[in-house]
Amino acid sequence: MTINPSLTALIQQAQGTALTSTMSAAALTRTISLALDRVIRKIIQPVVERSVTIACITTKEIVTKDFATEGDENKMHKAARLIVANLAGSLALVTCRDPLRSSISTHLRQLLTNTAGGAEKLTEQEQTTIEQCVAVVATGNMELGCKFIEKAATEKVVRDVDEKLWPRARALDASIVSRREGSHTT
Repeated sequence: MTINPSLTALIQQAQGTALTSTMSAAALTRTISLALDRVIRKIIQPVVERSVTIACITTKEIVTKDFATEGDENKMHKAARLIVANLAGSLALVTCRDPLRSSISTHLRQLLTNTAGGAEKLTEQEQTTIEQCVAVVATGNMELGCKFIEKAATEKVVRDVDEKLWPRARALDASIVSRREGSHTT
């Protein structure tokens, strides 16, 4: 991860303060990486699960209605896979934006404040610098975090699409296969 040049400039403005005496560029990079990692780990699972569930339900209804007269089941399954992947990714993207921004800000502010020795030891200039850093990092890393969560939702729904959309069909297919195997072994 590279440090945004404006972050480096903000840190340099606070030279000689408790913030810069305890935080090097490498420490800032680690702190930012740690905050982003924590935020994504905290948000990703519920966002992905919710997006996948909603996308599967919606896709099942759309495909059932739109492909009711389609004779080729493969076309229906292909369409369902495309719809559910796009829908899950888009839902995850929309759902994660606000919680991601807020969590990045909260975690980074907490980590930077703790690294600088605690809120009570910071001057007004250092607190302002931290707030500016938080704003720059939150804004600059929103898209990265959103894309990561969107990708995770899309990948999960692609893996789970058949099981979630057509569980009875999968159970029926498994039953047919086991009956066939049973009749061949006797």
